[in-house]
Amino acid sequence: NVWCAAGKGTFGTSELAQRITAARLGQVVSHRTLILPQLGAPGVSAPEVKKATGWTVKYGPVRAEDIRAYLAAGQRKDEAMRKVRFALADRMTVAPVELMQAWPLLLGILAASALLALPFSAGFAARLLQFLLPLVGGVLAAVFGFPALLPYLPFRAFALKGAVLGIAWGAVSALLVGASAAAAAGLVLLISPIVAFIAMNFTGASTFTSQPGAAQEVRRGIIPMAATLAAGIILTVLARLFA
Repeated sequence: NVWCAAGKGTFGTSELAQRITAARLGQVVSHRTLILPQLGAPGVSAPEVKKATGWTVKYGPVRAEDIRAYLAAGQRKDEAMRKVRFALADRMTVAPVELMQAWPLLLGILAASALLALPFSAGFAARLLQFLLPLVGGVLAAVFGFPALLPYLPFRAFALKGAVLGIAWGAVSALLVGASAAAAAGLVLLISPIVAFIAMNFTGASTFTSQPGAAQEVRRGIIPMAATLAAGIILTVLARLFA
């Protein structure tokens, strides 16, 4: 979405100026006014765009569905057009995109689970499921459960919110597959950083995040997440070897 893209710098001043030039927009229309989404404002400097291209930037309504009414009102916004809403349906819109981006991770989980479930003998399928259910479920919990539960999870940082969800799912899934205490601890340590990492991709689904804040959260969280993941891998492998 535009809010997320603007916050991450992919919908920004330089990109907009380049697109105006590349599309030869001045040859298509006679005016020199651009109407941008209101949520694109964090990434675009109107004075810089004017200086670089000669085009005037105006910030329109939050939602595309209000553009006609905005134009009909003489490019004036009422309160409803300004209001930012991230209801459940809005938050879930990003989930399919995150699922597509998670395919490499899911394939890696499948390969790792197959290795942990070896040898190919009686009980292989049951052992495979013991790893697949918690880990794949963790990814799905992050992709679909996190945006759905975003307003209700504790903490403000998305990584911490995701970690809480990951710990909860790790514990529940360990019970579902009948994991031993050591295996359950390993699963929780594996799943919580995975969910926490994916959760940070949903910063564009809230009104209180910012580009510097999101970047700082990644810098602070990446080492603890990597360490927790490594501990989870070691404990899971040891639990499997000594099962």
